[in-house]
Amino acid sequence: GDGPRVEDLCAGHFVEFIVEDEQGCIANATHQVPYPNCLDVRPIITPGQQDGLNDYILITCIEDFPNNTFELFNRWGQLVFQLRGYKNEPSLDNFRGTGNIGATNGRDLPEGAYFFVLKYVDDQGNDQTRKGYINLLR
Repeated sequence: GDGPRVEDLCAGHFVEFIVEDEQGCIANATHQVPYPNCLDVRPIITPGQQDGLNDYILITCIEDFPNNTFELFNRWGQLVFQLRGYKNEPSLDNFRGTGNIGATNGRDLPEGAYFFVLKYVDDQGNDQTRKGYINLLR
């Protein structure tokens, strides 16, 4: 319609709408700005920059696929991070450049490229796998 418009929003951000009609009735709703492609993995993380940006691996729409496992391997093929039920909430144990397997547990991983394997169950109940690379910059 001709009412106020919301523009220039970033994918993943939440917008709260509050609407009041002529009778004074108020309704509100929260909407998450959709991602262009679900299950894209943020290709670069910069946890050492302390700027609040790109601090952890973000996987678009992962909350829609809670039955998932995210694995990260170093360039020698060693598993350095694994998490079941990956979520994008920064307060959780998502990948921020620190290993959680074996000798890497609790240690900052070196800068470089890492190979990921994301396994999830789709909305039809089928097992799916996505693979790719992320770059960890310090």
